Amino acid sequence: MSFERLAIALLRGHQYYGPALRSLQGPPERHRCMQPVVAAAAANAGGRPVHVLEIGSWAGASAVSWATAVTALASGGRVLCVDRWLPYFDTEIEQESHYADMNAAAEHGDVFRLFLHNLGAAGVANVVEYKVGTSRDLLPQLEARSFDVIYVDGSHAVDDVLADLSQANRLIREGGILCGDDLELQRDVLVPQEHAAAVASGRDFVTIPSAGVPYHPGVSEAVARLVGAVFSWNGFWCSRRTSVGWEWLDLQPAPLPAHIDQACRDSVDDHSHAAPELIEQTALYNLVRLGSRYVAVHKALGPVSLGHERIGDRELPPHILTSSNLSELRTRVLGYEQRGPAAD
Repeated sequence: MSFERLAIALLRGHQYYGPALRSLQGPPERHRCMQPVVAAAAANAGGRPVHVLEIGSWAGASAVSWATAVTALASGGRVLCVDRWLPYFDTEIEQESHYADMNAAAEHGDVFRLFLHNLGAAGVANVVEYKVGTSRDLLPQLEARSFDVIYVDGSHAVDDVLADLSQANRLIREGGILCGDDLELQRDVLVPQEHAAAVASGRDFVTIPSAGVPYHPGVSEAVARLVGAVFSWNGFWCSRRTSVGWEWLDLQPAPLPAHIDQACRDSVDDHSHAAPELIEQTALYNLVRLGSRYVAVHKALGPVSLGHERIGDRELPPHILTSSNLSELRTRVLGYEQRGPAAD
């Protein structure tokens, strides 16, 4: 991959969320849920500042989304980021290049420096604090009931997610919102034996036969155990804390934050295309608009970061289907689904 755009962004003082250093993790559409979460938390806060805790920050894309949302409030707020910013994947287990790239980005502090750069370039460094270390070490040091929003996006290992959620239960205020990333499938839709084997494997991201789509088993298991059924949209999930436990919270996703929308636009090689926009989902496909065309991307491809991949240039059936007509594309997608899951 090229580091040219990263170098230019650093020299010009611009934010960067491109493929270099794997700086934008997960589908950008998930950022559409962050402002609505902050708005819901602010409605419960009664006019006081909204405090956000982010567990897992990487290059700062989500930190900027949270900070932008709280600074737009009349009451303001602050964001605290907790991350190791160190390699943590076992590449003998996780052999996909994505994991090696992430380890390399963190090994010499490059992604941490990009995190700091992005905060400054976004103009939010004054409202974002950060602590370097493991969440297991740092979260117990924080004051109980001190956060209105807690976002869990650190290690996906089941024991780590359980530890993060347990601390979140202590740290969240009543009426506050617990949320997180990478909940592609909730446990109640999975075959128990297959899911248990996926959790036991220690793998970060797996596909099991009954699901047909890849998911993070550690996240699915931990959320089910400690929170229960939650609102989930394209992998982003949330629930509201009450005096007796957790309650369902419906969200209406907002437009992409400006910095994420710009990152998507920057990542499209052909600038005549608009930024990718998720239109709808079926059981097995994400349907995306790219300029004047529509693209169906099979979920078996993993958490496709639509702004980073050259999708839509050509078809790769049954994994990638394209059309200028959404209805025609939807009909083709349903035809593939009726014939069974796409081949791996």
